[in-house]
Amino acid sequence: MAQPPTPDLSATDVTLITRALADPRRYGIVTQVAGAGDTLQCCALAEAGRVSPSTMTHHLQQLEQAGLIEVTRDGRFAKLRFVRDRYERYLSRLQHDAAPAAARSCAGDGAPSGA
Repeated sequence: MAQPPTPDLSATDVTLITRALADPRRYGIVTQVAGAGDTLQCCALAEAGRVSPSTMTHHLQQLEQAGLIEVTRDGRFAKLRFVRDRYERYLSRLQHDAAPAAARSCAGDGAPSGA
């Protein structure tokens, strides 16, 4: 049985995304942007009123650096877009990495290794 190819995210990419999503506030931001459809105005974030602008900027930079959101600036305003493809590749990579070693083996004969 052929194993699907490893998703094209590096270990560094996986670490960046995992760190970004580990923060509850950033996870909430990603959830909101992902649920908005195409784009979301930065000022529409529910979190925006609860944190200082500099803290919000920091969180958005972390998410942008991880590649989970794209920020398009238009004057003083910013539009946020969820990068669904990257998120799906992240999930695929986690699933691939968590698969038992036997499932990832190239032997494909079903026999346990060392037999």
